[in-house]
Amino acid sequence: MIKLANPIYYPIAVLMGGITLIAGVRLVGLSNKIILPTVAVVTVVTASVLKSREPEAKKIAQQQLPQEVELLKVSSQNLAIKAE
Repeated sequence: MIKLANPIYYPIAVLMGGITLIAGVRLVGLSNKIILPTVAVVTVVTASVLKSREPEAKKIAQQQLPQEVELLKVSSQNLAIKAE
């Protein structure tokens, strides 16, 4: 299941909503009562799809953690050698 995402963080989702709004009002001639909820749905769904395609920050952090720990270990050993 796709989790909801805030469209403000995804400019492409806002662009898709704007295009839908203009197309619905100007080209198709739908009323505001119909097109505004449609635009909201299009924008949120687009943002949710974009969010689901991003890699998870937790996975990336877990992959980078051992490298950073090793780097800190080497740095601390170098500092200890310089201190002597």
